[in-house]
Amino acid sequence: MNPRSVSISGMMGLVLVVAMAFAAPTVIITNVASAIVLFLLLTALAGLIYLRGLERVFWGGFALFGWITLLLINGSWITGQFGPDLTSGLRDLVEIVIPKPAPVISRPATGPTRMLVPARVSVNSSNLLADRSVKVGNLVQIARLLMVLVFAQLGGSIARGFAIRTEKAVRESEERSAPRTNP
Repeated sequence: MNPRSVSISGMMGLVLVVAMAFAAPTVIITNVASAIVLFLLLTALAGLIYLRGLERVFWGGFALFGWITLLLINGSWITGQFGPDLTSGLRDLVEIVIPKPAPVISRPATGPTRMLVPARVSVNSSNLLADRSVKVGNLVQIARLLMVLVFAQLGGSIARGFAIRTEKAVRESEERSAPRTNP
């Protein structure tokens, strides 16, 4: 098998992650995404313990990068943010993606213009703003979880590349140091 090829299960996992990103940003989807990320990071620890060879190296890199990224990005639930917010631009991006609700127009203006003007924020408008705020927060959390998976995958690939390079260097070193016999 080509070391750069992707398995069917890997492709299915990728499709699942992309589907999570495009799903409706509800609390249920956010909780499911959190559970999937946690499951994958715990599976990486099991792979680190029980597998051997390049698979073990990959899962070790996946676990290391994944857990550290999870702590750095979502570390505010421990004691506060570690250093600067690594995902500060996500909220701004999501604010652009999810449009603000239009103000409720409820009463005509007095005077010669006879135009409709926005009334004070009604209960209905505040509910729309609250719903939007929840959607923005959920979408930001899903984006953070996807960042964790991307960095974990990157970490596993980097660790695997280091291991292959190290094995190649050791093999070449052994070949150079082996005594040569002339026939």
